[in-house]
Amino acid sequence: MMKDWFGVVFGNRTTGWRTMHGDVRVSNSDATACACPNSSMEARIHRILMNPDPGFAAGPFLTFAEHLPKPASMQPQCVFLWSIALLMWANKLAKHLSQSPLLHGKRARESLLLEEVGSLVRTSEGIVRQARMDREAGCNSRFSDQLKMLAQTVQQELSSSQDDRTPLLRQLVPSQSVRVMSLLCGTLDPEPMHVASVRYAWNFHKVQPEDPGRKNDPGNFAGCMRGYERLLRAELPNYDVALLWSPLSQWDPDPDRRDAKFKDMNARAISMDLLRDSIIGFPSMAYVNGKLKWIWPVRRVRWQYWKLLYSEGPTGYAGTANDCYLGESTSATRLVTANVIRHSLPTEGSAWLSALDLAALRIHGKSSVQTCPQPHLLEHNWLPWVRLGERFAVSHQVEAARWVADSAEPHIFCLVLSSELARRLVTFHGLVTPWCFRRSLHVAIENLTRWWQAQNPGQNAMAPLAGSFWTIIRGSKPMPWDHDADLLFVSRSQFHFQAEFPNIAAALGALRCTIRKGKPVPDDGLFTSEVSCAMPDGVVVVIDVFWQDGAKESLIREWAQRHVVFEVPFLGVTASIDYEVVSNFLNPADGVTSVARKLVRAKQDLYGTRLIPLQCFEEGHNACLPDCRSKPDLCEFDDKFVLVDSWLL
Repeated sequence: MMKDWFGVVFGNRTTGWRTMHGDVRVSNSDATACACPNSSMEARIHRILMNPDPGFAAGPFLTFAEHLPKPASMQPQCVFLWSIALLMWANKLAKHLSQSPLLHGKRARESLLLEEVGSLVRTSEGIVRQARMDREAGCNSRFSDQLKMLAQTVQQELSSSQDDRTPLLRQLVPSQSVRVMSLLCGTLDPEPMHVASVRYAWNFHKVQPEDPGRKNDPGNFAGCMRGYERLLRAELPNYDVALLWSPLSQWDPDPDRRDAKFKDMNARAISMDLLRDSIIGFPSMAYVNGKLKWIWPVRRVRWQYWKLLYSEGPTGYAGTANDCYLGESTSATRLVTANVIRHSLPTEGSAWLSALDLAALRIHGKSSVQTCPQPHLLEHNWLPWVRLGERFAVSHQVEAARWVADSAEPHIFCLVLSSELARRLVTFHGLVTPWCFRRSLHVAIENLTRWWQAQNPGQNAMAPLAGSFWTIIRGSKPMPWDHDADLLFVSRSQFHFQAEFPNIAAALGALRCTIRKGKPVPDDGLFTSEVSCAMPDGVVVVIDVFWQDGAKESLIREWAQRHVVFEVPFLGVTASIDYEVVSNFLNPADGVTSVARKLVRAKQDLYGTRLIPLQCFEEGHNACLPDCRSKPDLCEFDDKFVLVDSWLL
């Protein structure tokens, strides 16, 4: 058999061998197409395998390393020499071990074969995959099939002589193993990962950073995440579990510890496929400011109301399972199932690991990501390296994100820039007003109010009207579903809006706002206007502003002098409201209190909109309004996270 195998590789004979399934033959043309041009290697490997005791204690990799180059440096055709060497090694090792009296029991024998011989068979198959003969060397695909048949032949020969064999031996068949794809990117030496991939039959890829100079999301970490995402999406049918190695890590200098970590990861990858786990990560140590520090990667993830927040839990983890700690995120080096990657949304940048976290959250729910204490790695925390890019923001509907809790400001990418779109998202979809728009609306209200009050201190006041008035009664901020404001700019001194319009327009222009005249309301002594303010983040908000004007201007001025006396905080400014209006609201003359339910103006049919209880029409969106239909009098958000400036840290 050994001579036949050499013939397959070097293309110097027509080969044939007998298996339990009959004869298998390879033609000269098939063998020649895949021939290794370096025939001197044949003598080296032949000499090693002819030795009756080639040094089993050292292991095949150390033994053959003296005579064969590393797989990564060999021509694709010659890499198969390692596959043949390992298959022969497995065969000789099985015969050597079977003589031991300790292995007379079938369980003991099979456990050893599964651990020692089985891993060699799977490693041999992994080399076949790694060489990529069919695509890179133009090799006939039948050649790969023959080597797989040889691997099965080894298993059959080991088990056929045992009358008391059990189903455990079936695990030696390579086709039943979990398909693991291992990825490495960055400046790390790929050799340790390559050796481990060969040993455990992983499909190894050395990935190059993609577009590391991209504007707004530069750097090797972002480039590596782009490379990982592109490759894993393209290869989805070809793996069950992916092992992503962080570009922020370094190898353990102790080879024994490093090998033990790879072995543990391989075992966990197999268990993930069986238990349908989603993501498994590991704690680490890293040098921070010259000191070696412990890094615990378990994080809670909150993805709601156009915001994304990563934070540490009060006790460091939500629970335990499979001797691991549960949360919603873990380290950058991680095992991820193909199912999670399949359901992840496009990212194209440094936030791709977050896309995986959120996919696991959607599929498996909270506390489904595991952090296993063994093995621990040498790796920096990945969260400070993440940026909020356009593709992630659009696909996940996130406008503000905090990956590091103590960061001064969140990462921001505004998606909704117009008041009309903000209105439609509330009215037609039942969503909370987008984060950027609400923040800009708040700033615009503050800027306009401060400007107006500064024109005549102590005399000019801002009085909220309509829905903005109810906001004042119920709190000091607009409601989460507000997308506009109605303000009355009133003065206790004489003031005529149309006469002052040129000055007002020029002053508002300095605030990046424009004003458009509306219509007079002569009976009330008012004039309407629409003020549009362009904010630095690109958002344009529109506020309806009413001014005193016309023949009955004195009515508004006298009303302001007598009644606009109740000052209340509103955002970062002071608003004034009519004492009598508030008094009538709290103590109506008819004794029937009119409470303000939480209502939103939503489209119900072709005939327009009407006020209805809060509810969401876009199921699954992270910014859904709470459903208040069943109990409109008892309805509230879970906490203050919905507020623009609240991160609940």
